[in-house]
Amino acid sequence: MNTAWLYPKGWKPLLWSVVRCVLGVYFGLGLLLFFFQAHFIFLPSTAMVETPTQWKMEYEEATLPVEGFETRLWFLPVPQARGVILFSHGNAGNISNRRSEVEILRGLGMSVCMYDYGGYGQSTGTPSESRCYADARAVWSWLTKDKGISPDKIVLYGHSLGGGPTAQLATEVKPAGVVLESSFRSIAAVAQATYPVYPCRLLVRHRFDNESKMSSIHTPLMVIHSRNDEIIPFPQGQTLFEKGNQPKRFLETHGGHNTGFLESLDIYNPAWRQFLDECMPVSAKASPLNLREVAAKERTPIPADRRSCMLLKWGYSYSLALYSPKPTSSMRACCEPSPTRFPK
Repeated sequence: MNTAWLYPKGWKPLLWSVVRCVLGVYFGLGLLLFFFQAHFIFLPSTAMVETPTQWKMEYEEATLPVEGFETRLWFLPVPQARGVILFSHGNAGNISNRRSEVEILRGLGMSVCMYDYGGYGQSTGTPSESRCYADARAVWSWLTKDKGISPDKIVLYGHSLGGGPTAQLATEVKPAGVVLESSFRSIAAVAQATYPVYPCRLLVRHRFDNESKMSSIHTPLMVIHSRNDEIIPFPQGQTLFEKGNQPKRFLETHGGHNTGFLESLDIYNPAWRQFLDECMPVSAKASPLNLREVAAKERTPIPADRRSCMLLKWGYSYSLALYSPKPTSSMRACCEPSPTRFPK
């Protein structure tokens, strides 16, 4: 084999060596991204750091058969619930790390049903795009068939990666409403923004193409995104909103990708309440449930120190929190035991 072209003589051999090195690194990293992309997209943890019992919440646990594996869910009811929020979480940790979200959602007078994708928590199997979709379908079926909950009493809510199974499920069923928070146009769009020198649209296998599904969602929609989001660019949330059908609303929050909802509670909670009023209106005369009375009775307001504690936990967990207050003695008390028990 003639290899003379690899080692040319008489014309800038050093430059050719540099070019070969650059091409080697380029194609090497490209192959790494292609074959190991699941490790960049899915960051599961199997450690169940807490249960709702430790949160002092009643809950029901169920295991569903999905594609030959098992999917674990927690159903956390509230008395005289107005409806149920089917919550699909982000790409890191598992349902045992979602106490803050559950406290807020239950404070709205809504029961919460959340689940782990395959390979997360106590769900068996391996995470993938198709498995996430299958998990969401199984949980919907459990709510509507096993629990007998009417679809018009269920709101689909997806955070970050959870926007993928939420958007897909919303094209297949007719829920009361859909909420996408800190989500993306597609995995390919996020990858292209992160690695602009690669043809990511050709390399990505787990696509989660939310943008293409927005026109097929015919139910009230709320898109929530922070302009300070350091992981999913703010314009991607705007695009999802623009592609969605009416009625729809957009809530701009502030704070990091994983902490924006905590740093924006002054606008976050009212926006949720207004959205629920629109997609599942309650008549004080026709229904025994008055949302504001239930919220006042069932919700314990989150004190400032407790809220700061939540932010500190998220900061320790993912090193993403932009807000890092100096802990007071009461904050240290509410944060103990050590935050090392949260997944990295």
